[in-house]
Amino acid sequence: MSTPCISHHRAANRPLFGRFANASAHAAGTPVAFLVCLVAVLVWAATGPMFGCSETWQLGINTGTTIVTFLMVFLIQNSQNRGRRGDPDKTG
Repeated sequence: MSTPCISHHRAANRPLFGRFANASAHAAGTPVAFLVCLVAVLVWAATGPMFGCSETWQLGINTGTTIVTFLMVFLIQNSQNRGRRGDPDKTG
């Protein structure tokens, strides 16, 4: 087990994107992240009648989910690449 000082040093040497990807992947895999997304979809669905279920209203959720999916592809790929290399910091 590494000491906090060594772990911090290793994280500081990792590229900025690697640190960001690691933190994002960890956050995205939590129950809180799931609940936030669920609430966002429920709020979006509940506001449909207020906006007459218009094309613009539908475009909002479509655009949001497309952007999130696009970005998650890169985070997942980064995580897989670290896993293949045997990066000891891939999970934490």
